[in-house]
Amino acid sequence: MNFELKEAELSDIPKLINYKLKSIFAYAPNLPKEEVLKINNYVKNNIRQNLESIQVICVNKKVIGCVILENIDDGILLDEIYLEQAYRNQKIGTKIINQILENNDIVYLWVYKLNTKALSLYQRLGFNIIEETEERYYMKIRNNLSFMILNGIDIGISKIELDKSDLRITDQSGKYCLQVCVFYNWNDINKIRNNQKEEIDFNEYCLSLNNEPALIWPTKNFVEKINADLICFYLEFKDLSNTTHYMNKRGYFDIKLKSLIVKAYIDYKDIVDINKRSNK
Repeated sequence: MNFELKEAELSDIPKLINYKLKSIFAYAPNLPKEEVLKINNYVKNNIRQNLESIQVICVNKKVIGCVILENIDDGILLDEIYLEQAYRNQKIGTKIINQILENNDIVYLWVYKLNTKALSLYQRLGFNIIEETEERYYMKIRNNLSFMILNGIDIGISKIELDKSDLRITDQSGKYCLQVCVFYNWNDINKIRNNQKEEIDFNEYCLSLNNEPALIWPTKNFVEKINADLICFYLEFKDLSNTTHYMNKRGYFDIKLKSLIVKAYIDYKDIVDINKRSNK
């Protein structure tokens, strides 16, 4: 179904308030009267004060829903996406979310736990739960953005290198380098089709601090071919404090290792070039 997004106008306010309240009370039906009144007042004031951040969804010039976005922290918050009942299950919401993801590296959202259909959609699109309350999940997606998170802290990436033997990912400071032996796995990598991901057990994983190495083992890892031009390596290491094998003389690092999560996007043409050179 064809639709368009338009900037909300003053005449849309009553409908927008109704949409927002329906979205809230659909999954929180038994609130005390005082809480309901408080929510009503908040929504009415918030819609009026933030009208410039709201878009209405239109089909044949008729308003059938809304999208509310808010700039926060290092990304944007998808505060609301609402469609009238007659226009649901027609891929409109999915298309709008994909448009948002195409234009933003980091997107956050809240979803009610009872809204299992929306939760399933967000998880399929790549959102991860980062916090939760009794009733809701707070979710986040980093869209096509490489990152390196050590002990829960994003330490950035300065360099991603790939050759026939190894994948090397260096943090922003240049102190840390994760080296993954890919030499024996090229056939597995090349078999992955567009929009598919495969778990691949690489031969060796080595994390270095100032050139001092330690062997580590992943709890989760996969390679995903995003499209014909882009491939992603995802590596997750938990409980490093008990599984790391230090290879320096001291037998430890100056920092206590707890966890490491790395996501590295690589131009698929680089992989094709490596295979061509390997076959010569």
